[in-house]
Amino acid sequence: MVLLATLVAVLLYLDRVCLSTAAVPFGQDLKISSTQVDQVLGAFFWMYALGQLPAGWLGDRFGARWMLGSYIILWSLVTALMGFASTLTVAWILRMACGLFEAGAYPLAASIVRRWVPLRSRGKASALIAIGGRLGGAVAPVLTIQLMLLWTYGRGWVSAPDDAVAAITSWRPVMMLYGIVGIVIAIIFMWWFRDWPHLHPAVSEDELALIRDGDVAPPVASKASEFPPIMAMVSSFPMWMNCFVQFAANIGWGFLVTKMPQFLQQRYGPTIRNVMAVFWLLLYVFVNVTSILWLGAIAVHTVTGFNQDYAIVAIGVALATALTSVVAVVLSKVFARVYRASAPKPAEPA
Repeated sequence: MVLLATLVAVLLYLDRVCLSTAAVPFGQDLKISSTQVDQVLGAFFWMYALGQLPAGWLGDRFGARWMLGSYIILWSLVTALMGFASTLTVAWILRMACGLFEAGAYPLAASIVRRWVPLRSRGKASALIAIGGRLGGAVAPVLTIQLMLLWTYGRGWVSAPDDAVAAITSWRPVMMLYGIVGIVIAIIFMWWFRDWPHLHPAVSEDELALIRDGDVAPPVASKASEFPPIMAMVSSFPMWMNCFVQFAANIGWGFLVTKMPQFLQQRYGPTIRNVMAVFWLLLYVFVNVTSILWLGAIAVHTVTGFNQDYAIVAIGVALATALTSVVAVVLSKVFARVYRASAPKPAEPA
C-alpha cells in the first residue's frame, strides 16, 4: 500500500509541475503576460495550503480509499480540462481547483502510513512516499517536453534538432493525457486499496500481526463527528516548528517547479532541449544522492543493526526533523554548485 501511495505521489507532482514546464507556450497560446502566468501558477499554492486541514479531516472521517481516490479523479479531471482553457479566468479557476484537490494527497498518505505501517518503520515509509513526489517533480519536465515535441514533430521527434521548439498549442494534449492517466490510476487505487489492513482480502493473519506490531486487537476508528482540535494545534510549539521546517524546505523547491523552467528559457533562449538538459541534471543528482543515502542506510543497518526508525523513536521527532532539514540544505548547496559548473553558457550576442 505504501508503494501505491508512492505512485500517487509521483502522479501528484507530475500534474503539478507539467504546466510550469509549459509556461512559455501556455502564456503565448492564451496571449497573457508572464505576470499573469505567474498568477495562474500561484493560484494553485494558495488553494493547496488552505485545503490541507479540511482534506485531512475528510480523509479521517470517510477513509483514504474513497476520499483519496476521489481527489485523484478530481485533480486529474481538472488537469485534463486545463487543455481546453481559452482565457485567463478559466485557467486561473482550474488551477485553483487543482490545488484544492491535490491538497488531500499528502494528509491521506500520512493516514495510509499510520494505518498500514508499524511505528518502527514509518520513517522509511514516509520517506519513500516523499521520494515519489520528488521523483515525479524531476521526471515531469523531461516527460512533458518530450510529449510536446512528439505532438509537434510526430515520428520525427527523436531526431528533432537541438534548437527544436515545440508548438505553442502542444501543451494542451499533454494536459489531457495526464488527466486520463490520473483517472486510470484512481480507479486502480480504489479497486485495490482498503482503509484498514484487516479489511484487505490479501492480508494474512501473520501480516496483520506484523503491521500491528504484535497488537492483534482490532483498530478503534475515531468518531465520525470528531472535529480537528484547532486550538490545540495552533498552540502547539512543535506544530509551529514543523510548519517552519516545511516552509523552509519547500520555498526553494517551489521556485524549481514554477519559475525555473521560465528562467532557463529566458536566460538560455527558447531552445527547449536546453531546458530539458538542465532538468536531466537535476534528475541525475536526485537519483544518485537518493541511491547513496538508501545504500548507506542499508549498509549501516546491516553492519550495526542501527535503524533510522528506531532513532526517530529514541531521539524524538523534533531532532530527526532538524537533521533531515540540515541534510536537505547541504544537498541543495551541492546541487547549486553542480548546476553552476555544468549549465550551458548563454549565447554570445551577434
